[in-house]
Amino acid sequence: MSLGVAKHNFFLVYAPDKPDAQREKHFPAHMERGRQLWQSGVIRMGGALLPQDVRATDAGAAEKTCGGFIIVKAESVDEVWAIIREDVFWTSGEVWDRERVTIQPAYIVMPEAKFD
Repeated sequence: MSLGVAKHNFFLVYAPDKPDAQREKHFPAHMERGRQLWQSGVIRMGGALLPQDVRATDAGAAEKTCGGFIIVKAESVDEVWAIIREDVFWTSGEVWDRERVTIQPAYIVMPEAKFD
């Protein structure tokens, strides 16, 4: 299978929360920075992770998040780590489980996602 050479480098950030995450406390600052990175084209997609038994359409789902994911356009994994380490969810030490955050290079096959 040949997909050709990608035009850009993308990375998938998997950022699970600590068991006692203080997500609400830091959410406004996290979203403000995220919006800036999205508007500049660095963040291409992102969202919250839910426990296995919760669906996005369930009442109260947004209050049950257990982490996040981000698709980042960058030249290197080191560049992505720098972005992540500047986020309040990382710097506060109160949201993301730093020992479990991972960054994985990704080959984007469908570059445009649309959700209703």
